[in-house]
Amino acid sequence: DAIARTAIENRVPIILRNISQPKLCNGARLAVKKLMNNAVQATVLTGSFKDEDVLIPRISMIPMDMSFQFKRLQFPIRLALAFTINKA
Repeated sequence: DAIARTAIENRVPIILRNISQPKLCNGARLAVKKLMNNAVQATVLTGSFKDEDVLIPRISMIPMDMSFQFKRLQFPIRLALAFTINKA
């Protein structure tokens, strides 16, 4: 858990699902301030709600494409990575 906290704090994740329209939409970039057990405190970096603080809750995910069902709670964010490709 400590490794996961270090990996996401002070980095720029993006939202993977629409949580609240129009503030927290798919692809919105965030700056994580604090990780808690059931929420992430972050600041919006893009869009018309830039510099607003938000709380992102854990969302239950239930995959339907498997022969058995299970429920998983996870944060709907993923680290945004960028790199440059020079084709010269």
